[in-house]
Amino acid sequence: MHADSPWDAHALLLNGTVGVGKTTVAEAVGDLLADAGVPHAVVDLDWLRKSWPALPGDRFNFGMLLRNLQSVTGHYLDAGAKRLVLAGVVEDQDQRKLLADAVGVELAVCRLQAELLIIHSGWPSATTASPRHCNGT
Repeated sequence: MHADSPWDAHALLLNGTVGVGKTTVAEAVGDLLADAGVPHAVVDLDWLRKSWPALPGDRFNFGMLLRNLQSVTGHYLDAGAKRLVLAGVVEDQDQRKLLADAVGVELAVCRLQAELLIIHSGWPSATTASPRHCNGT
């Protein structure tokens, strides 16, 4: 856990397949937090892994994502964020654990799911994106 973070800081990871609406939902959650006056940050994990070339054996630059995430979330927490909303693909429990360690605060995970036809056609709006399964694992 992030030793210097406020006791009540928490993070939410919106996980799911490419195109399911993670970023759209994260932005909507950020808007709701802003409307409620809750200090927060919304982070699209894809941008934290974008570099070339990737290290050997790390095709999707997950190691780069972790290093950047630890730095970025630390800055947001130091600036007073109480909620971190993360959007990205985490492939397994090992990656989830590494991501939680990098974030440094309690991490809940919400896996977004949609029918393939909907993913290929694109979400009409953020209000139609409805997660089927959300929990802390």
